[in-house]
Amino acid sequence: MLEVWRANQPDADGHAVDLSRGGQCVLVSCGADGLELAEVTTAALEFTRLLQAGTPLGTAVEESGLDLAELPGVLTRLFSSGLVTGITVAAAEDDPT
Repeated sequence: MLEVWRANQPDADGHAVDLSRGGQCVLVSCGADGLELAEVTTAALEFTRLLQAGTPLGTAVEESGLDLAELPGVLTRLFSSGLVTGITVAAAEDDPT
């Protein structure tokens, strides 16, 4: 999808899209200059979907299979693209102290 979109932009060089490349995982957001599309890994897309569904951060990392080395970049992209609209802090469990 991303390569087809890029190939059809006004400033595209007219190259053919290689459909044999297969599918792409793409995050879409609205920026100051219009649509922003970014290719991400399957794990990053699943991580984003889990967060959107309200899954806690640690659980989303574990369930998505996101590599911890990728986490800072994914969070940076989510925040800078305006895809994070709120943060909920879980209530503290009973403190034995």
